[in-house]
Parts: sequence; C-alpha cells; structure tokens
Amino acid sequence: MDPAQIQFILDNYPKDWIGTTYANLDLQGRGPWSDRLLDLVNGSDTISTSSLENLGNAEDYFRVSSNFSCVLETHLSVASGVNSIDNVFTFASTSFPFISLSMVTGLPIAIDGPSPFDDSALSLLSNLGVSIVPAGTSGAVNVAVLPPSLPVTHIPNVADFADADAIVCNSTLYILNAEKIDVNQVLVRRKRMSSPFTTDYCIHILKKFADPSYSTDWEAKPSDEDMEGFLSHLQTMSGATKDMGAKPVTFTVGLAALNSLWLTMASMGGANVLMASTAYGGSSEMTDLMVKHCGGGIKKHKFHVQGSNEMVSSIASALSDLRNSDSQLPNTVVCTEIPTNPDMKVPSMTGLLALLKEHRDLTGKSVHLVVDTTFAPASRVLEKIRSVDPTQSAFCFISMSKSVSRGLTCAGAIVSNDTPQSKEIISTVHTTSATLDTNAKNDQLRILCAQHTGVEERCLKAYTLAREIGDALIDEVKSLTGHDMQLAFVSGSDAGVKFTSSTFSFNLPPPAGASPSDLAALAQRFVDILQEDKSLFKPCVSFGQDNGKTYATVPATSTQGAIKEEDKAKQSVGGVQLTRLSFPVEADKNKLEECVRGAVKVIYG
Repeated sequence: MDPAQIQFILDNYPKDWIGTTYANLDLQGRGPWSDRLLDLVNGSDTISTSSLENLGNAEDYFRVSSNFSCVLETHLSVASGVNSIDNVFTFASTSFPFISLSMVTGLPIAIDGPSPFDDSALSLLSNLGVSIVPAGTSGAVNVAVLPPSLPVTHIPNVADFADADAIVCNSTLYILNAEKIDVNQVLVRRKRMSSPFTTDYCIHILKKFADPSYSTDWEAKPSDEDMEGFLSHLQTMSGATKDMGAKPVTFTVGLAALNSLWLTMASMGGANVLMASTAYGGSSEMTDLMVKHCGGGIKKHKFHVQGSNEMVSSIASALSDLRNSDSQLPNTVVCTEIPTNPDMKVPSMTGLLALLKEHRDLTGKSVHLVVDTTFAPASRVLEKIRSVDPTQSAFCFISMSKSVSRGLTCAGAIVSNDTPQSKEIISTVHTTSATLDTNAKNDQLRILCAQHTGVEERCLKAYTLAREIGDALIDEVKSLTGHDMQLAFVSGSDAGVKFTSSTFSFNLPPPAGASPSDLAALAQRFVDILQEDKSLFKPCVSFGQDNGKTYATVPATSTQGAIKEEDKAKQSVGGVQLTRLSFPVEADKNKLEECVRGAVKVIYG
C-alpha cells in the first residue's frame, strides 16, 4: 500500500476498530480480511469509513488479531514479497517469534544475526524445549535476524534471504518456508501466549509509513508515582498487603500472565495444575500447550463445576485422584475462576483452603492457589484467604482488558499474597516474563494508570444493572412459560463481599414442540434477537468494556471454543445451551429491560 492509501485508512477507520473486542457477526479470519482490504485499496472505490466497515472484522479479540494489526501485516506482507498475511506475524515480544518457531517445528532454531537470548534465558527456555544453535546447523530452522537498531519501518526483501526458513525483523516474523513451519500453529501460539503489536503501536508505525517525518514520544513511560499507585491498587483490589518489594507483574495480555507463571513452575521442578473443565477456553488451551511443550514439567487435571456440580467437592475428588496417581510433581496448583465462568459459582473459602492444607499435609508438596478474579477484580480474595489460612501460598490472575482498563487495552497481571513462598515465586515470574518479553508495554501502562481508579464502583454499578435485568428476564420467562428459570449468577451474599460480577448465564426452557435442532440453536437465536438493537447489545465474548453495551454470547461456541464437547455438553439443560449476558457500568435500564422482555416474547410468544 502506498503512503496515501495508508493515510486514508488512518483518517477514516471505524471507531469500533479501537479497543479489545470486535463484533463476531462478520468474522473473516486474517487471510480473507486481508484479501478484502487489498481489493478495496487496489480497486476503484474510495476508501471511506463505510467501505472499511464493510470489510467486517479479522477476528473478535485483540489477542488473536485486530484490524489494525492486520492492516500493518498486510502492508508488510506485500512490501516484503511474502505476499500473504498468513506468513507474517507481528509480536508484542522480541522473544516469541523464536519461541513460537521452536514450539511449532520441534526443531532447534539456528539464528543468523543478533540473538535476544543470553545463557540464563536459554536455560529457562530449555523448560519449553527451546534450543538455539549456531547459524548453518543441519536439521534446524534457519532464521535470518536483522539488527534491532533498524527503523521500525524497515521491511526486509525476502529475495535477499534465499537460504532462510524465516526472517525476524522488528519483532515481526516473516515465514518463508511454510512446508517446514505450520503458519496456523504459529497463530495459535501467538494468540495463547503472546499477542500482535498493540493497536497504539500499529497506528504509530502506520503513521510513519504514511509520513516519514511523523514523530512522537510513543514510548513515554508513566511516572513512577502513577505506576506505584496502579500497582498498589492491584494489590489492594486483590487483598494483598501493599508491598513494592513484591510488585505485581503486568503483561501485554492476560494469558501471557498465566503462561509466565506456568513456565516459572516448570522451572521449579514442575507442577500438577488443576483447572475446571469449562474454564475460559484460552486459559485451558494455553495450559494444554504448556503440557505439550514442557516435557512433563506441567501436567493438567480437571475438576467439574457445571450445573449441579459442587465446586469444593469436585476439587476434593480431583486432588484425591492426584494423590492416588504416580504423576505427582513438586508443586500442586489449583487454578480456579472466582466467580467461575460461565457458572458464576463462588466456593466456600474455608472448605477450599481446608482441602489444600490436607493435600499439603498428606503429600508434602508445595501447594498454591491461583484465583482468576477477572469477573470480580476488586473482590480482595487474597485477604479472604489470609483470614482463613495465612500460610497458604496464593496468587490473583487478572485479565485487565475488562473492568480495569475499561476495554481500552488488553493486559494481564499476577498478584501474589504475603507468604514467603508466593513472594519468592512472584520474584521469579518477574524474571520469566522479562525473558519471554511479554510484560505490558508503555502505551498499555499509560492507559492502565489512567483508568484503574474507580474499578470497585464500576463493578458494583454493573452488577446492580445485571441483577435488575436478570430479575426482569426471570419474570418474563415465568409469565410466558410458567417455568422458574434459574440464573447462574453470584448470590446477593457473595456480591456483598465484593464478588460483584456483571455477568450471568442461563438455560432458556425448551419451547413446546421444539425439535432437537431448534433446541440446539435456541441460545444463539436469543442472542441474535437481542443484538438487533446494536445501540444496546454487542455479539461479543468479553465484558466490563464500559461502553454502554451489553455483551451477549453463547459460551459453548465462543469463549469455550477450545473446550471438549463432552464437557460443554454438561452445561446443556433440555438440549439448550447456556446464554451469557455481560452488562456495562451504565445503560438505559428501561430500554434494556424492554429489549430482553421482547426477545423472550419472540421465543415463546
């Protein structure tokens, strides 16, 4: 694309291209979306906001791809001579282009050029099976690496690298040998462990392509005072004691946070990780990948929270099975969402911690609790843990693309509690994340420092709105069907101790005479009816975006895409899958209620 075309895109992009989540009604995938873009810029039509909207979306979540990352990658693919976006990946990490190549091929990486890894980094990465060998080594992936001193607008000419399987330049991976390197699997590693360039960085580079004289202090850091205030607030919301000696670790995306923690555990002798079978699909698949690549250093075990399953008893059963197995590693990690997704269950903390102490006493293993507090980031869960068992090592994992950043940027965090063991681990996570180069970038930190204040109040407002609309939904279903439909939602007592989730799920009752295929499609049909009012609803996977829209989705076909079908089937009631609604901080409650009641009438009227 020439500079004028790039400038037209920058001048006319739709506002929905900004943010972290994108409507999933017209998803194209990176390749088809890129083809549409090239048809537009090379055709006779004028580039306008409307024509760019008509492209649809490349993906539905930033961590997979944003439209801006695809614009940049399209330009790089054409200008480099690769000529396919499928073979070009920007990474918000200097390390992950190489790590992903190693994971996907299972081969050593022969670097011809400057390496980003020192001996200590290579020692850590050996736990992932990563091996770096000299250039020209037989049987390796040959990677030409250009020096980091080159300008961000430098684009390699692939014709100059005939002997290379891939090129890395400015944290961008150009794949030349797609027979050796599975490009689809590279995308999987990027979306589960790293991310593309941030939107702000993509815009910055595109502006440089459009106008070489463009200059800005894009990499400006937040002030030390602002950073300490933000990190201290993360500790306060999580219930940890304020301690800058055990600072939270921030990441480009949420899954990168868990990824660093799992790699840290693998480097400490290994860990048995227990997760809900219906945990967020990204967390589940990322953990599966770590099981695959860590050579026995991470082992995954499941417990079940769907439907009538009681959370503590299910974890007890999983721990008992682990004790009776021959696969125990030095560390046992129970990783659970609180509230759970999409069931919104909150376990008895006393019962859960008693299980962990019992396991510790019976096995002598180091036992750690990792709580995903994304749905209620201000729940102070580490404080609750400390009040029951101050000796239990525990961490909060937070995906900050939701309530913390208000949907303005992706990011993740790991916050440790106050035990010596957890503080030692968080110190190592700092080192691990630096090696992986997945720490939050300055543009993200600036947003987080500006937006974190008020999370507690925003979560309470969104919970209150969800509760009111949920009551209206139950009432309308009852009036039309006589059925007492239950919401999978946090209880009033749980909300009273700060588990203020803005999200609930439900199984609509089967309509009379509905066929099995009608029942299977019912949840999505309800979502489709709701999103007809695009001023109120967005068909999307996220929540906490603070943009006035309620997000509607069917978890089994969206957030749980990587979950096994037999586990998702346990959520179904009467052949009907769960629907999930996630509410904003502020919206027109009367219009929302009218829309929800109207959708119920369409189904059962």
